[in-house]
Amino acid sequence: MSSAQAVPVEVLYCGVCSMPVEYCEYDPRFNECRKWLQAEHPDVFAAMYSDEALAEAAGELKVSDGAAAEEAKEAPTSKPARVVITGKKKKVAEADVLVKVQQRNKRKFVTHIEGLDTYDLKLKAVAKELGRKCSCGSSVSALATGAHEIIVQGSVHDNPDMLMVLVEKFGVPKERIFIVDGARKKPALS
Repeated sequence: MSSAQAVPVEVLYCGVCSMPVEYCEYDPRFNECRKWLQAEHPDVFAAMYSDEALAEAAGELKVSDGAAAEEAKEAPTSKPARVVITGKKKKVAEADVLVKVQQRNKRKFVTHIEGLDTYDLKLKAVAKELGRKCSCGSSVSALATGAHEIIVQGSVHDNPDMLMVLVEKFGVPKERIFIVDGARKKPALS
């Protein structure tokens, strides 16, 4: 050991937020912390928030000139800009609702319901209601084409109650609901 011993650092904690005073600026009660520091420890307050201390801290910041900022704006980015469209969707011709069954494992099946996104329905609400009606799990997933489908656990395609929910509660015309069996498409509700 050397003859000079390490002296512990004294840390001043804020009386408002109980953090070190250097970190008070990250607390939502920052203005209250500043008032407390100015009242209780004016010397520390002057060292941290005087005009000279703020000017010194601001001098470390770099401000780019206007030309560099314009070039940065015009430079292409790796991610495309996200486009937000407001307002209602344009009315699309109502498509057929296709109900398909897919075998997952030996005795496990899932039912896919496609074409509901053209009816301007909230698919999460439809999936929740179908899951409630069939007493099983259901979810909304995206297709490769960009459309969405509802996946219901189990082989419930022949359950007339499930299909009538689409007609009665969500207003899907029953002549537009079809069950796809292999390559054949047959009306679900006659």
